[in-house]
Amino acid sequence: VEPDHKVLGARLKGDFKAVTQALKDLNNEQCEKLIADGSVQLVGQNIDVSEVRVIFQAQGNDQYEAHSDNDVLILLNVTPDQDMLDEGFSREIINRVQKLRKKAHLVPTDEVDVFYSVNKTSDILRIINIHREFIENTVKAPLIPIEKISASKPVVIEETQELKGSQLKLVITWRKEVELPAHPWANIVLQGLTPRFGVTGNQGSIILKDKNNKFISVEKLYEEVRVLFGFYGIKFTLWCGGAEVKNTADLNGKTIVVSLLQPKDCVAQSSPFCKFLNVANGTKTATLFLENPIGKITLNKEDALKFVSDYFGIRTTEK
Repeated sequence: VEPDHKVLGARLKGDFKAVTQALKDLNNEQCEKLIADGSVQLVGQNIDVSEVRVIFQAQGNDQYEAHSDNDVLILLNVTPDQDMLDEGFSREIINRVQKLRKKAHLVPTDEVDVFYSVNKTSDILRIINIHREFIENTVKAPLIPIEKISASKPVVIEETQELKGSQLKLVITWRKEVELPAHPWANIVLQGLTPRFGVTGNQGSIILKDKNNKFISVEKLYEEVRVLFGFYGIKFTLWCGGAEVKNTADLNGKTIVVSLLQPKDCVAQSSPFCKFLNVANGTKTATLFLENPIGKITLNKEDALKFVSDYFGIRTTEK
């Protein structure tokens, strides 16, 4: 039993503290008598039942919470069953997707697909299968196993997070498929540097493999950047994902930042900055950038024919 502080405090003033302690010291039998009689004498004061709060507690079992209304006592089982727990985790998956959309600066009208990956023995996979329709209706996007993602799906953002003891990977892509370069590629953007020797664009793209289908070296990548932006005699560093570039084989589809110091994170683009054209001769393919950096035309018709002739080892004729 607890006093109604506002009512009793104003009436009892100096005796309020002693009465409060006396109320707390009442045993179950005395509490029941207070409720039955409607009042009780404590420390020389008549305390009406309307001036106190009677609190019921279920002891010995945490699964119940008690509540009373006049003579009615209600015991509520608050232990969540498996369905409730599953729904809670499905809502957490929705929350992770929505936060990832916000991080990528997407708006509700953007048409995207959500791909996921989780260990096949994980309980999260079971929850996704049970509540897939609920999740999809809430995030307004299909939820698809990552095994079904195609290379032509432009990736907006991806992230791996821990959930329920499992690693849940989420990949958000644009719904519309786009053509990508025939070979591994990367975008390049300048931060804190200005292009030189007549170059005006600060964004470019690069193919990461040579004509022998081998990844170019890091040294070759630096050389390509120097030529692309006119950075002869200038020291700079290449970064990707907040780390200095040490290997070109893991750069496919990513954005490389050219900077003097560790740069700020930039939102990656899922397709090349520069316009390009894929060409093929049998099983052999090549990608031609029609501009590089952005806005700088790199190939006219004659140059394109020469490149194709040299690359494929065939004769080309202008028509």
